Amino acid sequence: MRQEMIDILVKRGALRIKQTDEEKIKSLVSSIIRDVKVAKSIPINNESTRVIFREMYEAIRQLGDARWWRLGYEPLNHEVSMEILQKIDITENFKLNFLNRFKHIRHDVNYRGCQVTIEQVQQILDFWNSCSKEIIDSILSLKILFICKANVGRSQMATAFFNSLSKKNKAIGVGTHVGENAGKPLHEFVIKCMAEESYDLSKNTPQQLTEETANTADKIIVITEKENLPIYLKNNPEIVSKIVFWDIPDAKDKTYKFHCKIRDEIKELVEKLVEEIG
Repeated sequence: MRQEMIDILVKRGALRIKQTDEEKIKSLVSSIIRDVKVAKSIPINNESTRVIFREMYEAIRQLGDARWWRLGYEPLNHEVSMEILQKIDITENFKLNFLNRFKHIRHDVNYRGCQVTIEQVQQILDFWNSCSKEIIDSILSLKILFICKANVGRSQMATAFFNSLSKKNKAIGVGTHVGENAGKPLHEFVIKCMAEESYDLSKNTPQQLTEETANTADKIIVITEKENLPIYLKNNPEIVSKIVFWDIPDAKDKTYKFHCKIRDEIKELVEKLVEEIG
């Protein structure tokens, strides 16, 4: 979800800023899984459909809560909780459209006294069985942001190492001043020294840092000088709290040997980071 839309939801009172708490997120997800297990153990018949559907809907809604917590916000109504789930990228994306249908069924049950059909229960159970694992994996995984100046060297190396070593988290690399490098190949020394480590960066291109990218990251690793950072990375307390600085010098105009040296330093730091967060 775009940051502009999130800001609107905050102003409308549908969201409020919340400090991310990793343990509470994990605890909520564990509780959801336990509740679903109980709901799925109930025999499906005309007398049990309302109970099962409500429990399954509540579990899905709470996944939306957990997703917002991960982003640093607390949802104040169930609609925004369901809406954020529709922004998650899963294999069967089309099934996320069912969330609106489930929301309408839940409304009719709670406020109009409508009966839930066995078919509707089977639909929400099928949604859970086919989509919940990917949704939960997305919620529990951390989004790591590596930032250097031009995204042609240091952050590219760090991203490659991290995504290879981490089994559950995902990293992206960006630059504060990509400028004319946008869309162009990386420096030949970067490609060559990473190829020595069996990483093919020949098709990578520099990506520009945006405020939205910084806001949605769970951890930000800055590998450039502080003076290169935009204002929102310096003055926003929510973003500042996620930043860690790595002291790796810029390899621009330096020798191939120097590129190999900083590659090894970055690899060592990434290995330590993966040991810490997985």
